[in-house]
Parts: sequence; C-alpha cells; structure tokens
Amino acid sequence: MLPKEKIFLKIAVICSLFGLLLLIIISNYLPRKSVESTTISSIEETPEGTEISVKGTITSIKNTPTILIITIEDAASKINVIADKKYLNQNLKEKSIIEVTGNVKIFNNEKEIQASSITILS
Repeated sequence: MLPKEKIFLKIAVICSLFGLLLLIIISNYLPRKSVESTTISSIEETPEGTEISVKGTITSIKNTPTILIITIEDAASKINVIADKKYLNQNLKEKSIIEVTGNVKIFNNEKEIQASSITILS
C-alpha cells in the first residue's frame, strides 16, 4: 500500500467513527414518539388508525391459520387484539396481564387493536 493510500484509509476510518459517534449523540436528543396510554373502554371514542397502548388480562387466545386473536379485558371492558403468529413464542396464556401497543382498527363494526408490540407484565 502506498503512503498516500494509508493516509486516506486512516482519514476515512476516523471520519466514519466520528460520524457514528455524532449519530449516537444526536439520537439521544431527538424527541421520542409517545403513544397514548388508555383504557379499553375509552377506545370506543378513539379514532381508527390512532396508535395506543393498553393493559389488560388475556381472557382467550384464538390461533387461526394466519393470525392470533387475543381477547383482553380490564375492569370495565374487553377488546380483541389482532397479532402476528410471532407472538406465539412469547408464552402468551389466559389470565396473563399484557400491555399491547398498536393501531385502532374497525372490523365488522367493532373496534379492535392491530398489535405492533405485546409485552407480558405478569
């Protein structure tokens, strides 16, 4: 390798590392997208397409060929959560308390949540 190539290589590596460090620092100062936390009963007033987060107890899990239909309830109401099959690996079971984040959808004139994440709380 020629001396000029070594210098250019060193400059390229230093610039790359500096750029990555700068991106990490900047990302810590960017505002985080907040998701509205709500109760199941208040979802009736929530517009379709709104991203929400809700906690509830699993009362049933229906495993269809393409999706999971999880029914959750809180003290006042219940709702269906539509989830990808990947959540089968999360050890979801009835009576587990979960937090679901997703978008409000309407199917057969009923509100449901299209899950983007599911977290088991207990």
